Amino acid sequence: MIEHIFAAEFDNIQGAVVRYVHPPISYLGNEGILASYMIPDGGHKREKDITYFRLDLSVQATNEATDSLRHEFNARQTTVYFYNNEKYWAPICDKENKKIEFTMTLFKDIIHFKAEKNEKIIEIEAKNIKEYKIIFEGFISVTVDGKTYGIQFKDPKNLNLMEYFLSIVKCQHLGNKQEEKSIQRRFYFHNQINIKRDQSLQRGALIRSIAVCSSSMNIFHPLEEIISDYADAFMDLPINLDEKALDTLRVVLTNALQKLNNQVREMPLSMVYMSPDEMNYVNISSIVKDPLTKMLHFNLETSLASASLLKFVSLFQEKTMVIYNAILRGARILFVSNESSCEEICSCVVACIHLVSPLNIVSKVYPFEHLLNTSFLESEGYIAGVSNPIFRTRKNWWDVCCDVQDGTVVDQSLSAKMNKGEELGEAKLQQIDQEFIQEILKKIKDKEITESQLRKYFYEYTKNMIDYFMNSSNMIDYAREDKALMEAFDNKSNKWKKTHSFEIYQNYLLRSREVFKVVFADKFLDVNTALTNFVEKKAFNDFDLLKDYSVLVDVLADPYKMEVFLKYLLSRKTDLTVLSAGMISANEEIQNKTAQLFMLFESHHYGKNIMSFFSYYTLFIYEGLKYKFQNGENTP
Repeated sequence: MIEHIFAAEFDNIQGAVVRYVHPPISYLGNEGILASYMIPDGGHKREKDITYFRLDLSVQATNEATDSLRHEFNARQTTVYFYNNEKYWAPICDKENKKIEFTMTLFKDIIHFKAEKNEKIIEIEAKNIKEYKIIFEGFISVTVDGKTYGIQFKDPKNLNLMEYFLSIVKCQHLGNKQEEKSIQRRFYFHNQINIKRDQSLQRGALIRSIAVCSSSMNIFHPLEEIISDYADAFMDLPINLDEKALDTLRVVLTNALQKLNNQVREMPLSMVYMSPDEMNYVNISSIVKDPLTKMLHFNLETSLASASLLKFVSLFQEKTMVIYNAILRGARILFVSNESSCEEICSCVVACIHLVSPLNIVSKVYPFEHLLNTSFLESEGYIAGVSNPIFRTRKNWWDVCCDVQDGTVVDQSLSAKMNKGEELGEAKLQQIDQEFIQEILKKIKDKEITESQLRKYFYEYTKNMIDYFMNSSNMIDYAREDKALMEAFDNKSNKWKKTHSFEIYQNYLLRSREVFKVVFADKFLDVNTALTNFVEKKAFNDFDLLKDYSVLVDVLADPYKMEVFLKYLLSRKTDLTVLSAGMISANEEIQNKTAQLFMLFESHHYGKNIMSFFSYYTLFIYEGLKYKFQNGENTP
């Protein structure tokens, strides 16, 4: 949901000022800072420019705020599934054991659930909810009168509105004083800047901007055309905004907010929402043609899609790996330019998200920052974009400084002395990086690589690194590699494990277990054990192997459970062949169960796509087993 829309301009006397906001919002002293972000340093150099930024603002927990949220939420006609949580999460099902769909509606402080088919009704008073917690994407638990219930949203993005509504209701009932009835929320802004040059004007130009913000959306490229149209409408208003012009501006902003939210309702989750606290996996893109790329979730359909990694690597060339490794070790990184557009600076910062995917660094990314608000400097391992050259001169503020105009990179974070063994190991690590990036640069030069393919290369490179760091990789042959290189990898691993991105990775693993608990309920332990065995074991006995295959064949007949299982498996391994151990077993019962499992994969659209990337040898064995057990013969 787009919560607010702002109009700002540069005033010759007051400087950057916000002229109007719809609906009204409490600034608590932040109005000047917000105006400076909307009319940034360097924003006057082009006729149009764009910035993305985030800012914490205080929202008054008023009745108008809850009315606005209720209206938007109910307009979406939200469908949910309702769960009881006793020993395991159990959905409310019909006689055919199918989850009942409820229409969820907000009436004042009442959360109303109605099942259309059997007219079953459940009601919860929002003020009586003692605790609520987002378990995973689209699933929230609420505790009322000592009992915990789960609500799973069919369209996960509607959960963000629900969480916002609950936070306001809670604030309204807990606070006694007016100042207590406010919520500090982080908002993400998309800002369109327009310049009208006219020598008849004082300073020779009129600078205005429109910024839209949301507490749950991040960098809203799909809405850019709408925002731009209303920014143009703002520019068409008279230079001196009298009362009549302000009335027109109010109408412009009101219409813009309504049109933007109508558009958001129709958009899939992956195009507008980013979670800042888990791995970088989102819904599968319908744009990407490569099925494996789809399955590995490279964010190509997300709001961050226009941040091109291809342009990023083309700009920084071999220095790309300097930036890559600086991110892994949690260095403070600035992207700056005196001449490039603000949008180009923002795009370089956002492209770093794709550079180290599947690690999620969203919470450490600051696409555009201003000298009036340097609080981001206190963030460990920040990645920020700035246009003011003062940042470049304050060398104590950054570890790595990247010039967006000429692609130069200054790294002042690697000053520690090394012994000869450490220097040798570090040199070999750099050689591995250089071999990787040189191959990519050659493909770019020869125009043999696309944006999606490039993201896939970096995804797999980082995934292999994570696997090694977590002691679950076959990337290194321990018998052949020398001690210096092994120690260098261990040193790199230890540095990563001290960073914020490692904490996020650990949190992702914990949350993945929560997803498994909800989806697989009483079968959770069996499925998790089977998956862990296949991923981590090098040798199997027939008893365990048969048990694990039997569990998966029994559970994964459900397409939804299959999808969750595949996503979790691919977050740990990029290859389904870890499940193929039973293909070469001498036990025919195990062979049969293996064939049954892969036939389930083949019948599922995601699984079938992944299987298309198997080696010819694996596919040949599978086809032989399938033929054997389907036809009752021993040979194909």
